[in-house]
Amino acid sequence: MLVKATGLKKHYTIQKGFFSNEKRVVHALDGVDIEINEHETVGLVGESGCGKSTVGRLLIGLIKPTSGTVQFMGSDIFELEKDELNKIRKDMQIIFQDPYASLNPRKTVRQILSRPFIVHNRAQGDMEGTILDLLEEVGISPAHRYIDRYPHEFSGGQKQRVAIARALALQPKFVVADEAVSALDISIRAQILNLMKELGDKFGTTFLFISHDLSVVRSFCDKIIVMYLGKIVESTDVETLFTSPLHPYTKALLSATPIPNPRSTRGSKRIILVGDVPSPIDIPVGCRFNTRCPYAFDKCREEEPILRKKGESCVACHLY
Repeated sequence: MLVKATGLKKHYTIQKGFFSNEKRVVHALDGVDIEINEHETVGLVGESGCGKSTVGRLLIGLIKPTSGTVQFMGSDIFELEKDELNKIRKDMQIIFQDPYASLNPRKTVRQILSRPFIVHNRAQGDMEGTILDLLEEVGISPAHRYIDRYPHEFSGGQKQRVAIARALALQPKFVVADEAVSALDISIRAQILNLMKELGDKFGTTFLFISHDLSVVRSFCDKIIVMYLGKIVESTDVETLFTSPLHPYTKALLSATPIPNPRSTRGSKRIILVGDVPSPIDIPVGCRFNTRCPYAFDKCREEEPILRKKGESCVACHLY
């Protein structure tokens, strides 16, 4: 087991209004358990605001949880001293969604890619040669023509390639890809996904791939975790999720996924969810999905379901 999160909660306290001293609690995450094995690619999907990015940041220690633990290679990262945490940070990296914001506009590619080596005392030998090799590895070629350019001189796809090169520079064991391709054009998106897959296979990297696009997740991941309003509602392997989804929310997500040939699924129906996602400040009683679920009954409005094993999947639903 490479990464294990237990009982992760993240709450934020906000002021109710500009002229009010009353505080309200935003439930970004409410008790999430995740296990990720070595050399595994896990997809984390759900609507915007469900807590996907919060999970990614917690798993690599960018933010601290309200409660819960995260173990990386057997060590609780929030119990480690600063020096100990810095030693394992080289094995935990993140690729952010927006390549325009994740790269320092005042630094050249040479400076950006040399930074990980300097911070972790790995700046030895031919640093320029190492950076040139990294750029070639991620498809920026000829590398010597780009090494001294600034981020604004690159296209969106090239920026994301630089961000990937930075994340993989020290050959980390675990990488969180937070909507890493959502801001890119379709053609560039396919190139970046193939690149990440090739580099992951080459270096044996474990990925947590955060996305709202199920078709992308299907092509890239081994397992999928579905989240709704700060909770996991279903988790299973990719093929089981796409062929035998259990949770009503998962079924609705799948029905909204574009398909290459609509005639091939003429008998399928689009599931339209009624209403909006509830506010994380005012969580519904019982199942969090009961306000939009077409199958909700009395128990759903009174008791919150727990994640249970059902065949090859784990699902949190009173229907099972």
